Amino acid sequence: MDWLFSLPAEFRYNFNPRADSRLGSQHSESTKAKISSAIKGANNPKSKTVLIYSLDNLLIKTYSSQTAAAQFLGISQEGVSKAIQRGSIVKGMYRVRGS
Repeated sequence: MDWLFSLPAEFRYNFNPRADSRLGSQHSESTKAKISSAIKGANNPKSKTVLIYSLDNLLIKTYSSQTAAAQFLGISQEGVSKAIQRGSIVKGMYRVRGS
């Protein structure tokens, strides 16, 4: 660290000279509560309705969350999210759509 801070300031942007010090601000409890409520329920992208179709567009099952659909499909929640965004086929036999 001594060597790093011997360099001109423009070469050490965004570095803190003390590893034990805390940078940045911490959210207040009220801000944390607002953030939490903003991503719950209908605002949570993971809790959006997911529709599973066969390749011939027959509705197989409806799930209330990406997590539940992921369990059915045997893939990750992220895999479900990407399949919805890309319109890709999952496991060679399903189409996944969000609503």
